[in-house]
Amino acid sequence: MKSIELLRRVHRVRGAVLFVGLLVAPIKAMTQGELGQLVMVNYVAGQTPARAVYDVDGKTPLAGSSFLAELYAAAPGNSLQPILSSITPFSTAIPGYFFGDILDIPGTTPAGTAVVQVVVWRASDGATFAEANHPGAHVGISSVFQIAPLAGDHLGSAPPALYELESFSLYVVPEPSMATLDLLAACGIAFGWRLRRRA
Repeated sequence: MKSIELLRRVHRVRGAVLFVGLLVAPIKAMTQGELGQLVMVNYVAGQTPARAVYDVDGKTPLAGSSFLAELYAAAPGNSLQPILSSITPFSTAIPGYFFGDILDIPGTTPAGTAVVQVVVWRASDGATFAEANHPGAHVGISSVFQIAPLAGDHLGSAPPALYELESFSLYVVPEPSMATLDLLAACGIAFGWRLRRRA
């Protein structure tokens, strides 16, 4: 009797595993080739303003199209890359926050993980962060954090917002110091001397 009951249990377990497999297989087929998704939003209703972004004074929340946010992202283990389609102006209705679009994150998959970083700058300093990041510009960089699980077109779940973003402020990109300029000048003189000597 014990052996018969054991066989019944084995068959039930096998049936359950087969059922789960039948459910998972179509999901894998549907999501194959899809990229993981998140939404370019740093605001969560009802929570403390821990994700707001502030101006260089550390007190004034950024507002309006005079300031832009951009996402750098990648799959774990890869170098962060700018997602140009993520560039979003700040809200005027809720200063300190931005409300962007749903983004596909290169190299990731639905239900997977993305490593991300938010960069912010004064719009008058450039069209992208890379362009704006020059001496005298007002820029800001968040810490690097992870977002998981990512959404996908066939998962039926809402894309996650930037829940793990911590508040940060802009700063003024400093001018090169005199010591740095002197070093660059010295290197240029030495290089020119070596070229003349070879000639």
